[in-house]
Amino acid sequence: MSGVRVVALDVDGTITARRGDTRLDPCSIKIARVLDDLSVEPVLVTGNSLPVVKGLASYLGLRGPVIAENGCVAFVGGERIHFCRGKPPKNLVESIVELGFVESWQNEYRYHEYALIPVAPDKPLIRRASSLARQAGYSAIWSGYALHIQPPGGGKARGLEALLEMLGASWSEVLAVGDGDNDVEMLAKAGISGAPADASNQAKTAASIVASRPGASGTFEIISRVFNLPIEPC
Repeated sequence: MSGVRVVALDVDGTITARRGDTRLDPCSIKIARVLDDLSVEPVLVTGNSLPVVKGLASYLGLRGPVIAENGCVAFVGGERIHFCRGKPPKNLVESIVELGFVESWQNEYRYHEYALIPVAPDKPLIRRASSLARQAGYSAIWSGYALHIQPPGGGKARGLEALLEMLGASWSEVLAVGDGDNDVEMLAKAGISGAPADASNQAKTAASIVASRPGASGTFEIISRVFNLPIEPC
């Protein structure tokens, strides 16, 4: 479809096998190959740390920029660019851990946020931890996988908007695909947006296209529909 210049993709649950499954599958490779053939700027936008997403993009063959830590930092043209400032204090993180969380192994490689994984997927626990972070003046973003505590002003939409300004592109020229609540604002702002079949309810509500398939196969379906490609199952 003419008019789309930037394809922004979440990682976990969007270009992996399915929501809750972080493994890549043949569809993941197919997405990368299709985007490489199209005249678009592919951008991975994720809550993962920068080394993880940059390494993933390199091995998939995606040459576009990457945005990590839910919009706080990016890697563009060989340069690391920070959209957030500072980092939450360690004592806040320790207080949340005591509620029933464990730290992500990626925290050692994060510049601005901490990812905390609940020992049990308990919604009241996540709400308590989020409230504690916000009372201390920090943002709390639930990705469906971890609770991300970061300085205020972050978020995937904010990070992508800053990148679009650098690229000279607008939201109307973006196809965004994501599966989690932390993708909702990005999906709502994009000119075209999609969610795999197993995405969160909020993500599916925000998306203009909801795929019939889960995970990466659903994302491939969305890309095929938007760019008028043959829709073939991966």
